[in-house]
Amino acid sequence: MGRHPLTPCSPSATNWPWGPSTQRTSAGLRVPEDIAIVGFDDIEDGRYSNPPLTTVSPDKQQIAERSLQCLADRIYSPANTTPPQEITVPHRLVARSTT
Repeated sequence: MGRHPLTPCSPSATNWPWGPSTQRTSAGLRVPEDIAIVGFDDIEDGRYSNPPLTTVSPDKQQIAERSLQCLADRIYSPANTTPPQEITVPHRLVARSTT
């Protein structure tokens, strides 16, 4: 990583079509020689794409647990006026061939 003076990043969920055509974009850029691509969610398809997708892998178990806890707090304490919270869960970068 760090080969690119400007490294675009896709912070959205990783669910766009992958395949051999991603090695060269429609603009003629090569992945990863000219453009780096980073997904989010570490879905299985990204591991088997061509080239394999670098991704941010969040702790999905903790996301589910924290989400359910927030929902339960709202359901069982409707008068609760707790302000919105910023919750950060553990995550890791899984470097593969698109960076």
